[in-house]
Amino acid sequence: MTSTNDDNDQAGTGSVFIGGSVRGGALSTGTGSDARTSVPAGPDEAPPRADRRIGPAPAPTGDHSAGSVVIGGDAEGVSIATGENSTARTDITPEDERFQELLEQIRLLRGQLPLLADTSEVTVVDAELAEAELAITQSGSADQGLLRRLWKRLAPGNTALGALASAVTLADMARRLLT
Repeated sequence: MTSTNDDNDQAGTGSVFIGGSVRGGALSTGTGSDARTSVPAGPDEAPPRADRRIGPAPAPTGDHSAGSVVIGGDAEGVSIATGENSTARTDITPEDERFQELLEQIRLLRGQLPLLADTSEVTVVDAELAEAELAITQSGSADQGLLRRLWKRLAPGNTALGALASAVTLADMARRLLT
């Protein structure tokens, strides 16, 4: 689990109390803090559901500053953020190495897009890449329709982005995953 916390013991940042156990998760408190974790996407294991309540939560007692979180039992796959500008995120790490490589290539290309002129084509490609990144981080894979759209959009000759080696590599990876 990778976790950063810029809390610096600031007053009013919120608090987290866990009266049981946490398996996985990303906890973050404090202004400007950030917490992230990745969990493997196993074939027999569904990712934890964000809407599932785990264990009974007792009525909180004592001082409750804004952003307080109380978990009175066991929690699995929890992402919690409290405080202004906090972010907590749990990503699924693809078990299939091909989708992990695809995710890395998507992130590389998305990082290069701001270097290009801001055109409608770049905006559309960025939206497609964001959708693919989200799909892979939430499920560990991407469906055939999304892969086909990426391949068609990034194939050499179909776009000005085809001049970027990372776009060509990504198009080739998407094509291979379609077969």
